[in-house]
Amino acid sequence: MAAEGKFNDQWVQLIHGLIQNAPPNGLMDIVQGCRQLVGPAKVPDELVFRSCADFREKSIAAVPLPASNGQGIGIICEIGRAGSRASKVIAYHDQRHDDQLFCVDQETGQVSSVQDRKKSGDLSAEMANIDIELAKPYKDALDVELDLYIAQRYPPAKNGAFQGCEGLSGASVYSLGGKDIGDDIELRIVLASKRIRRAGFWAGNWTSQWRIVFVPEQKEPVILGGVLEFKTHYAEDSNIHFNRKATKKTKIHETADPEKWAKEVVAAMKEIEDEFHHATEDICLNMGAGALKAMRRVLPLSKERFDWRPIRHSLVRDMKNVETKEFRITHGLDDE
Repeated sequence: MAAEGKFNDQWVQLIHGLIQNAPPNGLMDIVQGCRQLVGPAKVPDELVFRSCADFREKSIAAVPLPASNGQGIGIICEIGRAGSRASKVIAYHDQRHDDQLFCVDQETGQVSSVQDRKKSGDLSAEMANIDIELAKPYKDALDVELDLYIAQRYPPAKNGAFQGCEGLSGASVYSLGGKDIGDDIELRIVLASKRIRRAGFWAGNWTSQWRIVFVPEQKEPVILGGVLEFKTHYAEDSNIHFNRKATKKTKIHETADPEKWAKEVVAAMKEIEDEFHHATEDICLNMGAGALKAMRRVLPLSKERFDWRPIRHSLVRDMKNVETKEFRITHGLDDE
């Protein structure tokens, strides 16, 4: 089919899977590779746009917003999308400006424009607005605490230990309607950080998503649930992926004072992220003696144990060189 210049529908799942699971900072290389793979056929634009959108929303990308929007950070995620994924430019809610959307070109990942959000005046929208207004003090307090947390824990990529790196960090809070209108509220927190060092051939994503549902001023502790994920890719003469994901829960006791509540939520997030970070470091430090060693053959095909002492192999190599030189001298090969 490719030779005839026609795209085979059986390739859809394959192409979508390759693009959706591209490594950090490798999306455009994978898209280009897919186009070459099916050539001279053409990958449908709709498939490329939808797959790129799935990749960016799954990776939870942080993007810079235009200066006209206050030079803030927008978060590309599924919960913030407004519309279909089948178009080249997709709009997402700007949670710091409730009346605005930012539009992202899914192939380049750049914000192409900012537009006003059209508010619906129907009954369902008015009902949803009741919960949004009820959650607003908690959302605003959480925005403040998250800004402080991001500034402290995810500093700009070009500073400190990340000199020579690129990447952005940011967080958004989304207010959703609770189960009972005007009673409980649901907030979703999405945090994303990306680091790229092109000279070092590596890139990595750190994301965490959180959900909390509660009734303001309730006496019982509420559950804060989170999903944390870390992905990295190293590509210098290699293709090394490392992915780790964890699901965590904790209890939040404050529900009456929005500022105290926000501080407790962010403190709980910090504790869980630190635990996840330390556990990931332990895995990396012990990987050589653990997982990688377990993958090695106990015995090679020769059924003889490999001697890992470098000096022994150096001695064997030197002896072979001597034997080769003596053989050439004996047979007069050095004169040729």
